[in-house]
Amino acid sequence: MVRSPSATLFVARHDSELIAATQADTEVTVLLDAYVHRWDDDGDRRKGTGWMQQVRVIVGKGVGNLPVITAPARIADGRIAIGQVVHRNLVRMPIQSEGAVSVWIQLATGEIVEISGQSIRSESIGEGRQVEELPADLWPGTV
Repeated sequence: MVRSPSATLFVARHDSELIAATQADTEVTVLLDAYVHRWDDDGDRRKGTGWMQQVRVIVGKGVGNLPVITAPARIADGRIAIGQVVHRNLVRMPIQSEGAVSVWIQLATGEIVEISGQSIRSESIGEGRQVEELPADLWPGTV
């Protein structure tokens, strides 16, 4: 897994793929093969690595437009709004929030996935796969 108590994790929409988007009862679940930035604080500097990791995002009391897709589907654009805060490219992981939320994902095919709800949470699934080292200038700060 990519998780570490001393690491700061972010999911980036670029290089991520949508595996599935489903609705069951009052939850909408989005399964991603996500590109994850992992930043370890190494005292006087941060060390960044890029990973591929399956991530499940669950929107509680969710409703949405969930087109039938051929998975995996490359994500071209997207955003997650949690209350008044909009995350356009990176969102800190794990996500855990109560209150108004919306998720908007545009696939490379042009299809749109839109979900709104009253809570959001995320969880990593299985082992991550390290892809690359990240240059220090990509550190997103307090996104």
